[in-house]
This record gives sequence, structure tokens and C-alpha cells, in this order.
Amino acid sequence: MSVDMDITTVNRIGAQLVAIGDDMEREWGKFRRTIESERAGIGVDPLGTAFLGGYRPSEVSVLSHADPLPALWQADGHGAKISAATYAQADRDAAAGLGK
Repeated sequence: MSVDMDITTVNRIGAQLVAIGDDMEREWGKFRRTIESERAGIGVDPLGTAFLGGYRPSEVSVLSHADPLPALWQADGHGAKISAATYAQADRDAAAGLGK
């Protein structure tokens, strides 16, 4: 049994994952700034303070879960591209050694 990597496909998917991460980073950054600016406008009067007491824990949870996502997509994409390059080099090295 042999296992062969489709290097072209892995590189293409890796590039797509990086692009998704790049888009997510850009768009999440915009949305995150909107969240922060909207929070700043809530106010510090009794109603605003009461609202923030319930709102803030949810905001922190969303931000802490969403902030790392762009980098994870980018890392997966870079990892795919590195694995394809490593596989291709190993394949070339093996082929070069066959004639010796």
C-alpha cells in the first residue's frame, strides 16, 4: 500500500485556509472595534451600569473565543503548505537515491 499526497491540492487548500484567516482577521478586527465603541456608548448611569453587569461577561466570553480564530486558520494553512513542501522534498530525495 502506498500513500501519496496530492501536493497541488494540499497547497491550494493551504492557501485558501490562509486567505480565510486573513479575511477573518480583517473583518473580525472591524467588528471587534464596533463592539468596543458601542460598549463605550452605553454609559455609566444606573441603567447603563446594570446593563453592563450582564453584558460584560458575555462580551468577554465572545471576544476570548473569537480573537484566536484568525490565527488558527492561518496556522492551519501554513502547516498544510509546509507539509506539502516537506513531502515534495522527501519525494525528490527518495527518487534521487533510487539510482545509486
